Amino acid sequence: MRRMAFILCGAMAFTIASAQAGSIKKWTDADGNVHFGDVPAAGTNTEEVKVKVIESNPNNSRGMLTGSSVSTSRRVSRPIHSSTQPESEGRGYADELRYRNAAAKGKVIKGMTAKEAKRAMGTPDRINRNSGSGGTREQWVYERKDGSRDYIHLNDGVVGGRN
Repeated sequence: MRRMAFILCGAMAFTIASAQAGSIKKWTDADGNVHFGDVPAAGTNTEEVKVKVIESNPNNSRGMLTGSSVSTSRRVSRPIHSSTQPESEGRGYADELRYRNAAAKGKVIKGMTAKEAKRAMGTPDRINRNSGSGGTREQWVYERKDGSRDYIHLNDGVVGGRN
């Protein structure tokens, strides 16, 4: 009976160890967006990512992380960006990533915040602003070297369109 219990415990330990030994993979989709996960999309080139595990300190009531990669000398004065704190209220995390990826590629899309549009295009050469009872409307003008212009239209700080 003891032998059977010993074998059962060994099998359980092996199962638990193999379940935790999963690897994280990194791949890029057809649109150029980078993804991380344990199951990549079919037909994509993947590379394995090394993940450093940082242990939490159970004696720390504030839940701060401890480890050599975490600096304790610097204090953060603003909230850390996470999926529960989207840049624009009412947006989900998937939309947040879509806008951030577009801005990184220099693209402006409808629904972006003014901050994201600035990340994508830079500071406009001119801003035409109209405020009234319906809110604030802005037209950002970007002068190009060839004499052409690009326009971004914002309604209350959110991109409504682009010409």
